[in-house]
Amino acid sequence: MCNFTKQSGTAELLRSARLLIWDEVAMTKRQSIDYIMGCDEPFGVKVVFGGDFRQVFPVVPRRIRAQITNATLQMSYIWDWIRKIRLTQNMRA
Repeated sequence: MCNFTKQSGTAELLRSARLLIWDEVAMTKRQSIDYIMGCDEPFGVKVVFGGDFRQVFPVVPRRIRAQITNATLQMSYIWDWIRKIRLTQNMRA
């Protein structure tokens, strides 16, 4: 799922971070998020997920809609632990 191992420098960097900002998480398969977490507990750091869940689904080749929906972050066991904030004002110029 990820192109680095749990023993790699990238994995160590993620484990040592105090804050992770993950933009466009709506396009990420939940299995990738679960893999990076690597356990049944939420991240040990603060994580800010960004993205529009109405805009785009994760890419899951040759799957039916139900399988694609099942691959979203909303179907992950961590979804209930996430504090959701809806941003309504467009700040782009």
